[in-house]
Amino acid sequence: MEELLNSSERREDLWTQSFEGLVDFFSKGEFEKELMRAKSIFFSKLGRTYEMEESFYNAVSQSFLEWYLFDYCLAGRQKSPAILSFSLDRGSEAERGWLKASIFHHLSVFEVRKILPGEIVLRDLLFSVERRVRKRKEDGLFQSWRAELHQIVQARLFPVESGSNQYFATHIWLHPETEYKKLRDLCRQYSEVWGLHREMLRELLECLIRSYDLSDQLAVLRSQNWLYRDFYKKYLKGEATDATQK
Repeated sequence: MEELLNSSERREDLWTQSFEGLVDFFSKGEFEKELMRAKSIFFSKLGRTYEMEESFYNAVSQSFLEWYLFDYCLAGRQKSPAILSFSLDRGSEAERGWLKASIFHHLSVFEVRKILPGEIVLRDLLFSVERRVRKRKEDGLFQSWRAELHQIVQARLFPVESGSNQYFATHIWLHPETEYKKLRDLCRQYSEVWGLHREMLRELLECLIRSYDLSDQLAVLRSQNWLYRDFYKKYLKGEATDATQK
């Protein structure tokens, strides 16, 4: 068992090194303007609140870099940086293996179903399957995230290795409990509309990040989170109609 864990940790170390190398390659030269364009899209509505706390800032920054490498479409190429890198056959055999596995990651909204000593079982609400997330005691993610049953989280899960049914995440986003019901409704509605998942999830993450430190204010006002409310008007069937009738 210990040998298996050490092997998984080595693969995650390779992931980190390869990820940083990919970020470096696609932030220089001809890609410098692409990076700036991607930043203007991702950060356009976020303001500066996320910079108030280091751990929160780091999570937002990591979310951006993962979005840029795996979701952002390079101008004139119709490919993400990760797909382009793979098609160019860049890097060592090990790095290409890492990239191939990482391209088939799972970006979704999840519900915590089981909390086990070595892993957390998440229910993918968009694809209706369970995904097992490996955890380590020394992993900063699981030191900062107090996982509880039925929490609804948003994350990008990467396979520990190609074809593996076990995953890891660099960070986890926790949605407010007040939004759980509508988030479940949203995921049921979009479960088969795969082409809309990425943009919808990016805007949902915007709501979460912009809601940072709003909980006290909302409690005083006894108000619904207006950021999520506006998001539902755009994406959840019936919300726009209900809003006009109120």
